[in-house]
Amino acid sequence: MATAYAVVSGKGGVGKSTLAANVAAALARMGRSVCLVDVDIGLRSQDVFFGLENQIVYDIVDVLEEVCELKQALLRAPCGVSLLPASQLSDASALSFAGMDALVGQLRRQFDFVLIDAPAGIGRGYQNAVCAADAAILVTVPETVSLRDAERVKGLLEREGVPNPSFVLNRATWRNGQKGAPVSFARCEEVLELPLLGVVPEDPRVGALAAAGKLAISEETRAGAAFLRIARRLAGESVPVEYPGKPGLLRRLFFRE
Repeated sequence: MATAYAVVSGKGGVGKSTLAANVAAALARMGRSVCLVDVDIGLRSQDVFFGLENQIVYDIVDVLEEVCELKQALLRAPCGVSLLPASQLSDASALSFAGMDALVGQLRRQFDFVLIDAPAGIGRGYQNAVCAADAAILVTVPETVSLRDAERVKGLLEREGVPNPSFVLNRATWRNGQKGAPVSFARCEEVLELPLLGVVPEDPRVGALAAAGKLAISEETRAGAAFLRIARRLAGESVPVEYPGKPGLLRRLFFRE
C-alpha cells in the first residue's frame, strides 16, 4: 500500500508546488505509479505544471461531493503522473477531514505513491492535507522569515501527530555553506531538527521551464537532478545529500547566485 506524503510549507513562494510536481514526475520516470493531489482549493496550479489546464472536467470537490467517481476526475499527464486537480470555485471548507481520509485511503490502494500538495500556511487547507497523510515533507528556503515559519509548521506537525516529517531546503546556494552565512545549511538543520530529505540548488532555469509548461526534470538542470535524488530517497534508495558547490567563473558571469 502506498505512502501518502503531505507536501507543506509555512511561507508561500518557497517552491513547494514546483517540488511536488517534479518529485512526482521523477517517481513516475522511475516506474512507480504516482498520484498527485492538489488541495490548494481556489488557487490550483498543478494542472499548469503538467499542461493539463484545458482537460479538467471534474475536481477533488466533485469527487468528495459524489458528483463523479474518482476515476472520472483523475487526469493522466504525459510523464505518467495521475493528477487529481483542486477546485477553482470552492474554498478549503469544501473538503472534510473524513472525506479526505476516505479519499486518500482509496488512492493508497491504487498507487505506489500519493503526494498531497497543500496550500502554504497553517490554515484549513494545510489541515486538509495533513489529516490523512502518512508523512510530511516540509519545504523551506534558507531565509530568516521562511525558516521561522517552517519551524512553526514543524511544531504543528508534531502536535498533530503527523508521522515521519522531513524537510527539503529549496533554492539554496553555495553561500549558505560558507562560514558566517546569515542562514547556513547547519543553521537550518539545527532549527528544524528533522531529517534532511534533500537540498535543491537555486536554478534560474526552473522558472523559465515552468513558464514554457515544462518541468525541471525534463531537461538537464541542477534543480532537476536534485528532485530526482529526492525521489530516489523516497523510493528507498540510499542517496547522499548534495550541497551546492561554488560555481565556476563562467557560471558566475552569467548567473547571480
